[in-house]
Amino acid sequence: QKRVSLGDAQTAVAELGGTTPDRAELGDTYPNPFNPETTIRFNLPWEAPVKVEVFNDQGQLVTTLVNDLMGPGNFSVTWDGRDANGSEVASGVYLYKIESADLRLSKKVTFVK
Repeated sequence: QKRVSLGDAQTAVAELGGTTPDRAELGDTYPNPFNPETTIRFNLPWEAPVKVEVFNDQGQLVTTLVNDLMGPGNFSVTWDGRDANGSEVASGVYLYKIESADLRLSKKVTFVK
């Protein structure tokens, strides 16, 4: 597992191995809905700065899970249903998004208490 620095926090990003993907993908979370945590998978065919962020239904940033130079490869990162301050978020629908060079993908995940 690769440790990605996020200020004082640390998020574990797992490299899943396998063949190098030929296109970027953002997978579905598992489980969804979730409590207490969910896993987000993504694939990158190139090396580039990558951000994986979670937003609430108002479009406000909840937390940044990844902000690092990554790829190419197949990866997963776990979100524990907490915001950037470490507080558990409210039940509801959240948007998780990956951004990189020429890449912006997003999907929804539901957190239930």
